[in-house]
Amino acid sequence: MSSRSVISDDGGYTQYGVRIATNSFTLSEVEYLQNLLTNKFGLNCTVQKIYLDNKYSLYIKKESMGRLKELILPHMHPSMYYKLGIT
Repeated sequence: MSSRSVISDDGGYTQYGVRIATNSFTLSEVEYLQNLLTNKFGLNCTVQKIYLDNKYSLYIKKESMGRLKELILPHMHPSMYYKLGIT
């Protein structure tokens, strides 16, 4: 699954970055994804506990938005640009 499809489906822009709903994954799987996005793509990410028991989301920080857009905009349908805060 590519980041483009993840963000188009379960991602959402906030004023501080992009949150990806990874609550169907285990903590170790979300941490693996965080490390992959950091090491392979240079994105500054955090794993955040959400209100559901043993559920986590992945958060791509605001300072990585330029890099994230560079990586996925060429592959994203314009109707989904709002997921990156582009109107």
